[in-house]
Amino acid sequence: MHICIYEPHPLLKEQLLSVLPEDWIFSNLINSEVPSPPPDILLIGLSSRSLTPLELIKKLKKTTTIPILAYAIRSNPLYGKYALLAGADSFVNKDIAAMATHIHNLQQGELILPQEVIKTYTQSSPSSLYANLSAREIEILSFLAAGLRNADIAEKLELSQKTVSTYKSRLMKKLELNDQEALKAFMENHAFL
Repeated sequence: MHICIYEPHPLLKEQLLSVLPEDWIFSNLINSEVPSPPPDILLIGLSSRSLTPLELIKKLKKTTTIPILAYAIRSNPLYGKYALLAGADSFVNKDIAAMATHIHNLQQGELILPQEVIKTYTQSSPSSLYANLSAREIEILSFLAAGLRNADIAEKLELSQKTVSTYKSRLMKKLELNDQEALKAFMENHAFL
């Protein structure tokens, strides 16, 4: 089996490779360039410093029919929801030990979704406040929830501090939040912390 991986964090990638069968072929997904010959599965980690993984998934879905399995480091059902909305075929919380099983299941056409993702996906209507956030706004919200300052977020995403501040203002407006305390309460109530 040929697996193409997008995981920008070397230690996480090393850990992932250590639990997958040695006879599998692995390649790296760089930007949105699918290697040749095409892989059986695209494995996308939802953590990035440049091109956001959700934007990457959207781009890939326009150019390939290869199944995409997205996974997240943090157990946040919204990651699963947004990965699916971006076009991922399946999503798992970072269950490294069972990743080979998840990959086999996806190759067999099985939908892989944690129960909390199913609940979030089915109970959240399009009118939900956070359903209107862009992938980048979700990413910035996640970094804010992790305690990063605007300057730290700007460095990670290779954006200016002013751009990060603009995204933060827009997401607060979309969420109808007036201040930092309201933003923190929102993140706590919606499993961002």
